[in-house]
Amino acid sequence: ERIVSQKEELLTYVGLFIVMTVPYLAFSTPMITLAFSYTGTVLTAFIYKGGWKKKILAGTFTYAVMAMSECIVALLFGYINLDVFESTEYYSIVGTVCLPIVQYLIVLIMRNFKNIRKGEHVPISYWIISITLPVFSICLYTLFYRQAYSEVVILVCCAGMLFIINIFVFYLYDHQIENFRMRQEKETLELRNKYQESQLELMHGMVEQSSAQRHDFLKHIPKFQRLLL
Repeated sequence: ERIVSQKEELLTYVGLFIVMTVPYLAFSTPMITLAFSYTGTVLTAFIYKGGWKKKILAGTFTYAVMAMSECIVALLFGYINLDVFESTEYYSIVGTVCLPIVQYLIVLIMRNFKNIRKGEHVPISYWIISITLPVFSICLYTLFYRQAYSEVVILVCCAGMLFIINIFVFYLYDHQIENFRMRQEKETLELRNKYQESQLELMHGMVEQSSAQRHDFLKHIPKFQRLLL
């Protein structure tokens, strides 16, 4: 949960974009870009609640996920010769489009594990959708890219539509799971209310029974007194 306003959060991520982009455009040296990107990512974590150790760990882990995604995409598209201390020229349209999809896939899988740690049940169908839908999107985009008549504008539009479809599908599925969870909570609450009502009825019956016995006892006291006298 953030400790700043939404406007300040937005400005922070705009600043992160600038910090990550300017060194790349100015130097194109992987190590320099890495240093600025990592520092900016860690500093971004400080707009959220938590101790400074946790914030540094969160920023480091976030950057590690992004770096791992880039390595996966680079290896998939055959770019493995990299000198991290020299200015490097590398550009791949397919890699640029597939990178956020791969990052999205990794985040979805991590979120599933996080939900499991929190004690929530993650259906098998959600695992299947989390993995197959982004992978199918990458395969479909790659097929589009391999067509000789494909233009850059068409490829970008296809990539945008595929990514939007991914987001909509997971949004609808999350909404469905949330409704199911709320329905379960409602049913549990109703059962608890019924149990409490039965307990109240039982206690009320016991109170009425005790009152009746007390009334009978008081009613018979004069008779006992007359017999004793």
